[in-house]
Parts: sequence; C-alpha cells; structure tokens
Amino acid sequence: MFPLFLACAFTSAEEPPVLRDVHFPDLSPNASQIAFGFQGDIWVAGVEDGLARRLTVSEAYEERPRFSPDGTQIAFVSDRYGNADVFVMPATGGVIRRVTYHSASDVLADWSPDGTKLLLSVAGRDHPHTAPYEIELEGGYIRPLLLDTCSISITGYSPDARFITGIRRGAAWWRKAYKGSANSQVMVYDTQADTMAVVTNFEGMDNWPVFVRDGSRICFVSERNGRPNVFSMNPDGSDVKPLTDFERDAVTFLTASADGKWLVFEWNFDLWMLRSDGGTPRKITLRAPMDYRRTFETEETLKAGIEEMEVNRDASLAAIRLKDDIFLVRPEFKNDSIRVTDWPGPDGDYFWSPDGKQLAYISQMNGNSDIWVLNPETMEKRCLVDDPQFYLDMLGYTRDGGKILFRHDVGGDGIFAANPETGEVSQFLPDPDIEDLALSPDGRWLLAQIDDGGRARTCTSSRWTAGSGST
Repeated sequence: MFPLFLACAFTSAEEPPVLRDVHFPDLSPNASQIAFGFQGDIWVAGVEDGLARRLTVSEAYEERPRFSPDGTQIAFVSDRYGNADVFVMPATGGVIRRVTYHSASDVLADWSPDGTKLLLSVAGRDHPHTAPYEIELEGGYIRPLLLDTCSISITGYSPDARFITGIRRGAAWWRKAYKGSANSQVMVYDTQADTMAVVTNFEGMDNWPVFVRDGSRICFVSERNGRPNVFSMNPDGSDVKPLTDFERDAVTFLTASADGKWLVFEWNFDLWMLRSDGGTPRKITLRAPMDYRRTFETEETLKAGIEEMEVNRDASLAAIRLKDDIFLVRPEFKNDSIRVTDWPGPDGDYFWSPDGKQLAYISQMNGNSDIWVLNPETMEKRCLVDDPQFYLDMLGYTRDGGKILFRHDVGGDGIFAANPETGEVSQFLPDPDIEDLALSPDGRWLLAQIDDGGRARTCTSSRWTAGSGST
C-alpha cells in the first residue's frame, strides 16, 4: 500500500489560469467559438478572448464535442452510462439528451449539413470492424453506411452530404513513423453511388481528413514529410500541398468549421487555428476562472495498479511507477514510500545504474520525452539530455555504467550514448537501418532488428568491450 499526496497549485484571482493539454477541438460554424474537452468535461470559449466556461459537470469522461451546423447545439461523447454514447445539449449549456443506447462504444464524427443526423464510427454493433453509421436525431433510427473488410473510421460529410470521408485501416494514431500493412489511408465514400475510393497511397500515416472550401478540397494530417502536419488535396487525392511545417511534436485531431474556411487542431499541448487555404497557424490561448473538482491535497492508499517496477542490483531499493509518477521503496519502509516526481505529466521507463547509485528515467516535463537522472541518496534530480526536436527512447546503461544508451523516436539515425554525469552525447552506433532493439539486463548485449533492404528482417546481437563502444 502506497500513500499518495496530490497537490494542485493555486492561481492568482486577478487573471484566470491558462488551460493547456486540452483536447478534441471543434469550431462553431462561423469560427467565433471553440468547443473542447478539458479534465473530462466539455467547455466552450470565444476564439478572440479565450475565456472558457464549463458546460458539463458529471463525473463521467466526456469528449469529442461537435457544433451543429447552425451553432445552437453541441453533440459530444460521454461514458456516463458505462460505455461511450452520444449526447446532445444546447451550445450555451443546459439539459442533455441521450442519442445512442447500444453497448458498443460510439465515436462521434460529424453533424449532417441539415442538422438532422449524426455521423458515427462504431465497432461491434453489426460488424466486427469499425464502420460508419448515421443516426437520425428524431426517432433514433440508425443505419450502417458502409461495411468493409477493413476498419473504416469516419470523420465528416461533404457540404452537400453526398460524400463522406475518413480513413481505411489504420494503426494507432500515436504510433509514430509506422509504415506497414496497417497504415491508414484517406477514403471517400459516395452515398448515392454506394462506392468507396481510397484516395491516398502513402505508405505511412494519413489521418483526420475533412472537407473544406465547399467540398472542393480535403485537408488531412500526414507524416509524408516527416512529422505529422496538415496537408490539402483535391477529393480525388491529386494536388497534395502542405499547409503546416512543424518540425517537432505532431498535429492531431484536425477538424474544420462548418463554412469550411477554418481548421483547428492540437499541437504541442495547445489548440491552433489555420485558414483552410493556408497561411500562418494561430495559437488559441484559453483561460478559465475555474474551481478544481477535488481538494488541493488528497491521500490515497493503493493496493494495485503498479505500472512499472525496477529493483536495483543489491535489492536495497525499488523504483515503482504509479499513476505516471515514480516512487522509491526500501524494505524497511514497509507500507510507506518516497515520491520522486509530482508534476502533472508522465514519468517512467527507467533504469538503475549498475552500482544502484543513479536512476535514469524519461520525463516530458520540458515538452518532449527527455532523459532525467535521480540520486536516491540526496533525492536530487536533473535533466541529463534535453532534446527539443525528438522524443527519446532510452535503452539502459552499459555494463560499466559509463553510458546511457538511447535513440530518437523517429529512428533511422542510429544509437546514441550519454555520459551519466555530464550529459555529453555522442553517437554510439551509426547504423541507420536498426528498427527495434533491446539491451540485455547486464548491459553487455544488444539485440537488434535490422531492415535488410526492405525485403527481410534480420535479428542479430552485438557485443562491445565495456566502455569502448566497439561492436
């Protein structure tokens, strides 16, 4: 059992605090307001003043708000009855009406242009794969639009409601740089002709397509230039043009205003607007004079839920991850622990040095996933490798403890080594074809999966003289 003390910082009453790490943005039809999810509730804010107010207050998790075409209603997803269902409420807040009742989880995509129907993606209702459905708001009649041999995740209607767009297949969107048989492709379905066309053939990730400019273009997110950015194309997949060129992090959850003139998306923990015909992205700064749901400090006794555990070599100390924070436990502590990290974001993926005098771990405190080290005796922790361009994937210490090996999340540029004391980084192995690899517990061996010209995969192990880096 491990007691947790959770603290929240007070904010000056003169200026409402800035909201960060908000999700699932959607613009009102004229792009004057934005709806979004924050702390499991639905909020709205003016785009110009950014002052947000909460519309839902249930203990359930609520997400994916969508403005109706006339801007008077907001549809959203909530698990207040156990699984994800769709609900509708006035855009100003008020009485909430349940729309779907099936035990399958419903993912809201869009309103029909006339405001009488909702577009959903559902898995397990009538089909083993995710498929698009359309439900009438009056009467609740629901019908499948397209049943395919692969999953179809739908994202929106064309302005005349004849076409719908979405993605076919698709690995998890957070799986960076994936290229393979499950890569997502943008599709367009003609509801009148009952035909589907796959309009992109990029071998990596394409996602979140939306019709813009009276249906004459489709904007979407793609990794085709490296990092996930916004692109525009004709509905048949031709004339692809980049609209953003972010060099780090990833654009996610792209949506468009009902008039097709504005895009909104998540990037770097903030929400951004962009004209659908291009231009400079604009950050939307959101503030809210809010109260917190819980008291500023709570104590919990946890008997389960350990996410990660590593014991040092002499078993005198164990590092445990609970709720994305790191705790230290000694045998003499019995049911007590020392909390190492306490910021709101995730920490973990850690390794003990061979002598047990240092714990290296990954933290996103500075934005990207960087390497931090902790001295368990003094409890001093510091950022060892701060890389603003890449998320870092740590492999562990070498046998002598003189290096911490890691690589960049994008891969393709080999393995790097950091000095555990100075943080000095050098390239350890330059092989650009290494895909997956693991370090043995004793720090003597690397097991690597190597791309052999794109036709085969070869597993091999590499051994080096302690501290020399020679293979």
